[in-house]
Amino acid sequence: MTLVTPQMRKISLEMKDELYRYFDTLTSGVAEYSFANLFLFRDTYHYHIAFLDNETLLIAGEKAGERFCILPKAELTKCFTERLLTEFKYIKCVSQEMYEKYSHHIRDWGYELLEDRDNFDYLYLRSDLAELPGKKYHKKRNMVKNFLDHYVAEDKELSRDNKEDALYIINKWKQYKEDDVDYKAALEAIELSDELRMKGRIYYINNEPVAYVLGESLQQNRSFLVQFEKADHQFKGIYQYINQDFVQKLPENYEYINREQDLGDPGLRQAKESYRPYSFVKKYRIRRIES
Repeated sequence: MTLVTPQMRKISLEMKDELYRYFDTLTSGVAEYSFANLFLFRDTYHYHIAFLDNETLLIAGEKAGERFCILPKAELTKCFTERLLTEFKYIKCVSQEMYEKYSHHIRDWGYELLEDRDNFDYLYLRSDLAELPGKKYHKKRNMVKNFLDHYVAEDKELSRDNKEDALYIINKWKQYKEDDVDYKAALEAIELSDELRMKGRIYYINNEPVAYVLGESLQQNRSFLVQFEKADHQFKGIYQYINQDFVQKLPENYEYINREQDLGDPGLRQAKESYRPYSFVKKYRIRRIES
């Protein structure tokens, strides 16, 4: 029996209230457990969803020709897992909580449960990124100081009144990049920031927009997920500056900053590790044991 039913629906903006109510109950802090992330990358991964019951949301997607699913919260049984892995190549974004609850059972059922290191979210203490304390952040503080010695930056909260400035920044950034997927998502995130409950700031030098940061709340407002951070790289130290300044101006209820995964990219991994993560939001995959 196939698991996917006619009730599977393509992700759309009309689902936002329904899915926000669901995601707002989750505490694991996984970046993919977010309506904005699902919506902005809906075409990239061909996302569809269905509620199998009040507690179980099935998110179906596809990457590199392989179908996968995500279950932010579910009661797994041998039969249910078998049905999923008949329909999908693997189950991804399995949270630490689900790992601890089901790891022994999944292996007993004859499946693999593997760490997905390339997709671990980097988690930082808000206080570390705001203050850059101690020797471990010496180079970061120097980069911020160098930036402030050479430039006077001003910033504003991203709003309907200045979205054109953010669009100017992302279009300038695009001139030096070939990442059409991130570009498309970044454009929509700016244009629909209110509908997607995203918050951000725009930075100016000599009244010209030069950088912006945009993200959203996770973990019932305990962590803030930074999804987009774009800047004109000709201003040395600008990324270090906006990284610190943005966090400093976040409300103090946020204990952690989630800066998403490195996707296995060596340069991105080095950059994220250089900020000395406090921890990781670990994720796992379930799949059949390959013979």
